[in-house]
Amino acid sequence: MGTQYDGGEAFKVDYQKAIQNLTDILIDNDKFQEMCKNIFDAIDTDNVGTLEVSQVEQFVRSFLRGNQVPGQINTSFEDSHNQIFKILKDNESGEITQDELGKFLNELLKNQVKMLQIKLEQQKYERSMAAQEKRGMDDETPAE
Repeated sequence: MGTQYDGGEAFKVDYQKAIQNLTDILIDNDKFQEMCKNIFDAIDTDNVGTLEVSQVEQFVRSFLRGNQVPGQINTSFEDSHNQIFKILKDNESGEITQDELGKFLNELLKNQVKMLQIKLEQQKYERSMAAQEKRGMDDETPAE
């Protein structure tokens, strides 16, 4: 878990839980379709039935950016998905249907799981190095 601070209070980012939650959504087709519909409806404020690529990109980038606070751990994944955003930009019509949004979100979530797995491995490595460093310091402490 990475430590975050919210209004001066420390809290932990549980990457493993985030990975599991996203995987659960990807595995459960009904849950995934419901999520896609909810996101589509949230973006489709004019009820036209299609979304502009720019609307989808703005919504998703805002979501991936999260609530960043200067001087605190960066939890933004906005720049980690540029290849996935290319899928949107390659859309010739410039408009996205709910089905196309679902395909995009499926790729985005799979990529996000990969990014979270990388963060989790980095976290494990950093903990291991910190533990080794601490053990090294303990070994150097003279016995009384």
